[in-house]
Amino acid sequence: MARKIFGRKRTPRKIGLKSLTLLILLVIIGFEIFAVLGERQSRRPLPPLFGNFAETRSLLEKAELQEEFSFAVFGDTEGSSAFKVLARKLRAQPVDFAVHLGNAFDARTYPHFRAQLQGHLALPFPVFFLPGNQDIKALPLPRFEEIFGPSIFSFTYQECLFVGLSVQGDPDASTASLQFLEDVLAEAGQRYRKIFVFMHVPAQVLPGTTLAAPEKMNELFARDHVDYVFASHYHGYAHVQKGGTTHIVSGAAGGHLEESPYGQFHHGLVITVGQDFVSKTVVPLAVPSDIGNKLRCFALVDLYPWLIKNRALVAIANLVFILLVIITIRSFLPREREDPLKR
Repeated sequence: MARKIFGRKRTPRKIGLKSLTLLILLVIIGFEIFAVLGERQSRRPLPPLFGNFAETRSLLEKAELQEEFSFAVFGDTEGSSAFKVLARKLRAQPVDFAVHLGNAFDARTYPHFRAQLQGHLALPFPVFFLPGNQDIKALPLPRFEEIFGPSIFSFTYQECLFVGLSVQGDPDASTASLQFLEDVLAEAGQRYRKIFVFMHVPAQVLPGTTLAAPEKMNELFARDHVDYVFASHYHGYAHVQKGGTTHIVSGAAGGHLEESPYGQFHHGLVITVGQDFVSKTVVPLAVPSDIGNKLRCFALVDLYPWLIKNRALVAIANLVFILLVIITIRSFLPREREDPLKR
């Protein structure tokens, strides 16, 4: 069969056919290897500074005082290549830490997110990660906390208080966050220059939205003089002043933009805090058509599970592919001419 397909007479048509065959075979085998290596990468430990662990928070709490500092806030990246763009921009800015407000993955795309963290999303400063509603559907809360650290936490930095909550719109699931917030704010008193709170679903400040944090949170924000509350979930941008508290919704760091009366553009935020000011810089993001990101996502989300499910078929097919590659390569090699004197 190999002689009939790849005979001695090397016409351009046959050479082109052999080259195309070889290319297709190598692409198939290479993509399988790419999927396997990507899946192994997704199982590696988190980057040292990613997560809500006490060790990461203590790094900030022990830092020396400085005139001003900055932190980044963004949410609803959802595996988009915009997150890659944002990470590159944040590396070029004096950011002390970042807070991801949730919805980075769903049940299918979790391995892709974990693989991304080993590459362009491994940032050189602490990144805290709040659970969004999609994240919790993919990983039940106990599993989320096992991997990423506590979903409810607080830390102090530069004489400011930062509080991370687990709020996905379910009132019953928000009970622990509500109690934690009440306790930490009661203890805070007037000790801090500024108080910042972070959660996934916003408080009840956006008219027409279907999900919101418990109303009592707004009472606590007002009573205990919370300065800023950051949330995401809604894929857009909103800045709302409610009493003495500034509510900022930033849920468009990659996910599809929603129809809403609020701003609709992909972005992240950099917040700078000085002795007597807080300023906000909007970091606009393009969402490039990143073929590499899409291929990696396909390899981990679709191809690898199929390969595992059909191991026997894949093993047989790969043996056939390797054999065809060997036959095709050998057909390119020069053949020794037969000596007529030896006939």
